Amino acid sequence: MKLARTTSLILLLTCVVATADEQIRRVQEELRKRQLYFADIDGRLTKETQGALKRYQKRKGFTASGEVNPETLRSLDLVAPPPEETFPDVPVLKSDAARELAEADRKLLEEMEDGPLSPVAEAPLETVEVTDQPAGPEPVSPWAERAETFVRSYLDACKTNELPAELAFYADRVNYFDHGEVTRDFVARDVARYYKRWPQRDYELLDLTLGKTSEQEVEVKFRIRFNVKSPSNSASGRTSNIFKIRQTGDDLRFVSLKEQRVRK
Repeated sequence: MKLARTTSLILLLTCVVATADEQIRRVQEELRKRQLYFADIDGRLTKETQGALKRYQKRKGFTASGEVNPETLRSLDLVAPPPEETFPDVPVLKSDAARELAEADRKLLEEMEDGPLSPVAEAPLETVEVTDQPAGPEPVSPWAERAETFVRSYLDACKTNELPAELAFYADRVNYFDHGEVTRDFVARDVARYYKRWPQRDYELLDLTLGKTSEQEVEVKFRIRFNVKSPSNSASGRTSNIFKIRQTGDDLRFVSLKEQRVRK
């Protein structure tokens, strides 16, 4: 009996060590993809592995501990996502709502021009983690910091139920998801409905990179993790986005928004 217990304990410890080694091996692989780790993929927390972890954590704005902690694992997409929820039978994203455009709003769009406005065509969206680029000197766009700050501030405003705070980020006319070009008044009505449908909202910026830039306009590509709730429903997931920001004088405004749910 004693021998059997000892054998079971040894097997249990072996499994724990094997799991830990596999986790470190996966971390090493992800850090190598990001050109931060160049030693052997051996599943050992060596000085080289810890050094690569510290460099990665510093880039992400985390505490550079060199430890394999939950925050770092999540950032490297090495934490298994929670079971995917069954999405409720109502629009979850603002772009979802565009596909259920009310007839009154459709007429409003048609009255803005001589004829119906063309919807924004959907296209596969690409995202690149700008913070995971190889170390070394890189050309710095004057837009880089301003664009990220603007997007983060926008997501913070979207978490509130203060309509003027979110509307302040839109231009007078916006290519708004699948609605085509609309006025800010139209956006206000749509956002107000969205607040009512999902009164609790949370957004986390996962990564952001600049696309096409000019002196007065920049395209930003970014992914977010979202979580929305109402008294009767909840939904969570990720979206991939392409927004365009235009500078007019000292002010920045969104002039185009595209959004696509990332399905795993």
